[in-house]
Amino acid sequence: MAAKRDGATLAMDKEAIALELVKMLSADIERQYEERFEVIVDAYRLVSASFSEESSEDQPPTESV
Repeated sequence: MAAKRDGATLAMDKEAIALELVKMLSADIERQYEERFEVIVDAYRLVSASFSEESSEDQPPTESV
């Protein structure tokens, strides 16, 4: 037979569960942020490389003396 819990114990259990949920959500948000940041950095590198290639193609080659 299940033992009954008093109100204080139940409130502490709810608080502990809420704290664990906040920790889990925080970790998930941090992981998503890191993934999105990596995607943004990769996109920036691709665009930057593309502009570098285009600008070098637009300029005529320089002659060295």
